[in-house]
Amino acid sequence: VGVLVGALNSWAMELICEKVIASAGQLLSPGDSLRRVFEALSSGLLLPASPGLLDPCEKDPMDASTSLSAQEREDITASAQHALRLIAFRQIHKVLGMDVL
Repeated sequence: VGVLVGALNSWAMELICEKVIASAGQLLSPGDSLRRVFEALSSGLLLPASPGLLDPCEKDPMDASTSLSAQEREDITASAQHALRLIAFRQIHKVLGMDVL
């Protein structure tokens, strides 16, 4: 999951979180919001063949994740898939880097 934090800039991460959480259509708990973000990233949202992450602050359509290489995009996708598996099997503490409660 460290790949997610290191490769994505804060603006791209904020855009992803806002778009994913706002599109839920209902209020989400923090845990559900986190899971939904990982679901979006693991679906290939950032892969080269995807529509990309459009920056709403730019006049012309521009991908906010243009600074990422193809390998970084694949690494982020794979890390999100792994994190989602951990969350599904009640091991979110590993995703968050915490001790078991």
